[in-house]
Amino acid sequence: MRIAFLCQLWPAVLQDLQRRYDCVEAVNPAAHDKWQLVADAEIVVLRSPVVLDRETIDRARCLRLSCARARDWTTSIERHLASAGFR
Repeated sequence: MRIAFLCQLWPAVLQDLQRRYDCVEAVNPAAHDKWQLVADAEIVVLRSPVVLDRETIDRARCLRLSCARARDWTTSIERHLASAGFR
């Protein structure tokens, strides 16, 4: 499962998630970079000011879930993954 984080994470949280999942991180990427990251991702995690516009979504051929970042990040992502049927 490939996860694209389009927002900044604490380094320890990102390292923990990278041990368990195929993760990439790009903080507020430019449009072209965002398209490339989202194109192969099954899950996209973002927060303001990043948005998934129509053109980005149209390029996201594998996208199955998007979620906004919450305060308790590790618990939040695990909850989102479980509710969407990801293991």
